[in-house]
Amino acid sequence: MAVDLESAKLYLHIADTTEDALITNLISVSEAYLRGAVDDYDKKYAAGKDFATKADMAAKFIIADMFDNRDQAGGSARKEWGYTVRSLITQLQLEEVAPDGTIS
Repeated sequence: MAVDLESAKLYLHIADTTEDALITNLISVSEAYLRGAVDDYDKKYAAGKDFATKADMAAKFIIADMFDNRDQAGGSARKEWGYTVRSLITQLQLEEVAPDGTIS
């Protein structure tokens, strides 16, 4: 996945290293979430730049949401992603890899 610590921190507007361990964990969680939500995720990610771009943006939205709501975990945490995340995941789920290895 192209979302690394530097790009996640840039998206979150975080300059210091205080939250690096947490953000690194959230990157892993967002990647695992997307892999679980989208069939053939790795194959699709490798096959198409548009797919990878949408997947990276979805990951950043997920990371930001989990970061912003980290104090709610185990309590009254939100049970749904927002419209943008749901829409991106739906688009990713509908992508198909053609026999030639491209996204169709």
